Amino acid sequence: MYVNPMLNDTRYPTCLAPWNALTIKWGGAVLPDIIYNGKFGNITRQTLPEILNSDEAVALRKSHASRIVPPACLACTKKEQSGKSRRMYFWDKLDEDVKRGSIKNTVDSKPDIRYLDFTISNKCNLACIHCNPFVSTGWTKDGKKLNKENPSYWEQAQIGYHGVEDMSFLDNLFADPEYFRNLQWVALRGGEPLYDESCKAILQWFIDQGLASNIMLDISTNATVFDDDFQEIFKHFKHIELLISIEAVDELYSVVRGGKTTSFTELEDNIEKFYTYDNIEVVFAVTVMITNVFGLDKVWNWFKKNICIELV
Repeated sequence: MYVNPMLNDTRYPTCLAPWNALTIKWGGAVLPDIIYNGKFGNITRQTLPEILNSDEAVALRKSHASRIVPPACLACTKKEQSGKSRRMYFWDKLDEDVKRGSIKNTVDSKPDIRYLDFTISNKCNLACIHCNPFVSTGWTKDGKKLNKENPSYWEQAQIGYHGVEDMSFLDNLFADPEYFRNLQWVALRGGEPLYDESCKAILQWFIDQGLASNIMLDISTNATVFDDDFQEIFKHFKHIELLISIEAVDELYSVVRGGKTTSFTELEDNIEKFYTYDNIEVVFAVTVMITNVFGLDKVWNWFKKNICIELV
C-alpha cells in the first residue's frame, strides 16, 4: 500500500504539479501533467508567463492549495483505486526541499519547474495491441481501416502523424529562464522517443544551451530501437532513467507488439547495450492486460534470471 505522509497531510497541497511540473504536447499545448484533462495555453502563440497566469492555471493552483481535487485531475484519484497516480509519482520523484517547501505554496507562488515533460510526437515503430493511433503512427493503417468500417470507433479522431518539426518553441518556452532556475528532470514520451528525430533535436537544444549537465532524463521507451546517435547525446546529461516497457517474453512478446518483426531476442540485445552506458538506469514496467495476464510469471522469471542476478 502506498504511503506518503505529505500527500495526506492537510498542511500541504494535494499535488505538486501545478507549481513544479509542465507538460508540452504536440501543437504547443501546455498543461501541468500528461493526464490533466485541459490545458493552460499554447507555447507557440503565448509567452510562458501568460500561460502560467492564465485563468485555468491560477484556478488549478487555488484548488490544490485548498486541497480540492478539480474535475480535470480526477484521473489521478481514479488511478489511486488500483495503483500509483501521477501526483504520487511527483511526491516521490521531486526533491525534499520541494516537498517540504510546498507547505507555503499559494495561488501567487511563482512556479519553480523541476520536471519538464515533452510529448511532442506520436511517431512510433510499433503497433502494440494495447495502444491506439493517437499515440502511435504504427497504428495509422489499422486505425483508418477501423474508422472506415465503423466511423464511431475513434470518433472525431485525426488519425496519422502528429508532431512538431520546428524547435523554435523551446526558445519561447525558456524566454524567462527564472521559471526553470532549478530544472532537474526532462521527460520524453511518445510515440517512441528513441525513434523520433524531434526528440534528438530537443536533447541537442539542451546541450547547445549548456544546460544538459545538470539535467536528468526520464525516457519511456519500448527499447526496440537502438540509435548510436543517442550514445553521443546521452553522455552530456547528468543521468538517464530508461523506463522500458516489457509486457511479455518470447513468442507472446511479438504478438503484444503487433506482430512486428522485432523479436524478444533483439530486445534483449538492446537492453544489454543500454546497460553499457555509465549514466543510464534501466527501469522495467509491465502493463497488465487480458493478453498477457497468464504470461506474467514468465516475465518475472526472465527478470529474475537476467536482471536480478546482474544486480547482485
